[in-house]
Amino acid sequence: MTTALPTALTAGTWTIDTAHSDVAFIVRHAGISKVRGRATGFAGQITVGDDVEDSKVAVTIDSASIATGDEKRDAHLRSADFFEVEKYPEWTFSSTSVTPSGDDFVIASGTPHTVAQFAEAALRRAGVGDAWRDHIEVDPALLRPQDAPFLVGDASKARRQLGWAPTVDFEELVGRMVDHDLALLRGEV
Repeated sequence: MTTALPTALTAGTWTIDTAHSDVAFIVRHAGISKVRGRATGFAGQITVGDDVEDSKVAVTIDSASIATGDEKRDAHLRSADFFEVEKYPEWTFSSTSVTPSGDDFVIASGTPHTVAQFAEAALRRAGVGDAWRDHIEVDPALLRPQDAPFLVGDASKARRQLGWAPTVDFEELVGRMVDHDLALLRGEV
């Protein structure tokens, strides 16, 4: 059986954006508490196949970058008692299969909008008017080639299984967000 890609997902190989991604873990300690941690040094790629099942993920983690917020515990974890990071400086994870699952729903209009369109709608709602561009600065150093120019949510599952359809358009949704933030600033919420 093959599963077609959601309409907002295109086949290709993508580099994991480490600035917006996380390698995190939770370990139960002595049966009474949980230790949370993360690895701060990692890199990887996601290859999206023409069918979901043809996709794969590969991640390499710098084992010495493990951090739990307690330096003494972190040093112990890096030692030969646990991860022996001097002998094993990298951990590599590669998917053996990708299987679509889950009961999550995307709630979206399915209409693409850019960050600039969001900024324009938000600033206009805040009362800036036609001068909204005067309040935006684009730093070319922050533009990344892997960023999608348009982001589109695929709500077909919510429509199909829940009978859901959007009742608020983009401008109104952004307006509600801005109105709420302005009410927070005025101490009304």
